[in-house]
Amino acid sequence: TKSCIIITLHLFAMTTFAQSTLPAVSPNLAQKFHFDATGKFRIMQLTDPQGVYPLEEPVKELIRRGIRKYRPSLIILTGDNTKRFNKHGEFEQAVSEFMDIFVAEQIPHAITFGNHDSEFKGPEYYTRQEQYDIYKQLGGKYFVDFDIAELSGVGSGAIPILSTDDDTP
Repeated sequence: TKSCIIITLHLFAMTTFAQSTLPAVSPNLAQKFHFDATGKFRIMQLTDPQGVYPLEEPVKELIRRGIRKYRPSLIILTGDNTKRFNKHGEFEQAVSEFMDIFVAEQIPHAITFGNHDSEFKGPEYYTRQEQYDIYKQLGGKYFVDFDIAELSGVGSGAIPILSTDDDTP
């Protein structure tokens, strides 16, 4: 049976909206995701690491152990990634703490934003678009750029998970 799961990554997006929008508007993903031979696709969700900077070594090790034990096909950071750390200089340091782990473990990863990710505004603070671009740069070939410009807000989109045996949704 051919199946497809559409994962909406915007916290306020409705699944029906994403499904009805996807055929006309879809992300230009560099990588394609498929269910494995057993029909499974494993996602690791990390959410709300806000305010935990610098990451303590036990937290980093917990993330590494989780990745190594479960070998997710995709990691998704689902918002509130950097409470009060969207200031130039601080943001890069805070984000690189977990992005370095994802890259070292060679795991594809995507991000979306929560309310704390851009609390502060002004010339010394990054916008969400600037943050997204930095995540993209730090994640390199493992960053999943699922953003659909036609949807409101950067970091809003969908990631299709394709059939095991071909590229059919």
